[in-house]
Amino acid sequence: MSVPGRLLFLGGFGVRGSAYDSILSLLPEMTLVDVPSFTYGEASEKLSSHTQSGEAVLAGWSLGSLFALRFALENPSRIKALLLTGATARFCEKEGYENGIPEKSLESMIKLMDRNPDQVMTRFYASILERVPDKDRLISQLLNDPCPVESLSAGLNALKETDLLDGLPGLKVPVMIIQGDGDKITPLAGARIMQSLLIDAALVTYHGGHSLIFEKPALFCRVCQEYLRYP
Repeated sequence: MSVPGRLLFLGGFGVRGSAYDSILSLLPEMTLVDVPSFTYGEASEKLSSHTQSGEAVLAGWSLGSLFALRFALENPSRIKALLLTGATARFCEKEGYENGIPEKSLESMIKLMDRNPDQVMTRFYASILERVPDKDRLISQLLNDPCPVESLSAGLNALKETDLLDGLPGLKVPVMIIQGDGDKITPLAGARIMQSLLIDAALVTYHGGHSLIFEKPALFCRVCQEYLRYP
C-alpha cells in the first residue's frame, strides 16, 4: 500500500513545536502543522491552507490522529491518504466500546488541570512516553516549556468529546494505521476496530507503546517513506 504525495504531520496532546525537531530532521519530507491550542478549529484552519492541491498525505499521532480523521471526513477531496499512529477514532469508553479510557478519568484530569497542571502533565507524559529510551530527558524538556493551561484544557475536552466511529465507514481515502502492541493509551484493539470499519485500511503493529515517533523514530520514517514511495 503506497500513496505518493506531500506529507503533513499533526502532533499529539501536550507536545508541540521543537519536541518534534528530531523526527523532522530524520524525515525532511514531512511538514509539521503545529496546533499549540490543541483545538480542531485551529488544526482545520491550518490544514486548509496546506491542502488546496488535494495531494496531501496527512499523518497524525494521538490527538493528531483524531484531528486528521475528522479533517479527512469533512474534506475528503483535500486529502490523498491518512497515516495514523497511536490512533483512535474515540478516546473515551462508552457503552459497547471499551477500547478507550474511562470518561470519568478524563474528567478528573480536566478538573485537576486548573489547580495543578504540573502534576497532571507529569503523570501524562510518564504514561505516554513510558517506552521512550530517553524518556526522562524528553519529559524534562516538555515540562520546562509548559503549554498554556487553557490550551491543555481545550485539548483534553477535544479528547473527551470527539467520536468519529460512526463516520469511519464513509471515509473513502486510504488509511495506514501503525499501532503499538503495548499501547495503553489507545489500545491495539481500538485500531483493529478502526480497520474493520474503514473501507480501505491497513494496520501495521510494532512492539511498543503509544509514542512510535519517539520510541522508534527510524521505523516511523521507514514506514512513511515506503508508504509515500520517497527515494
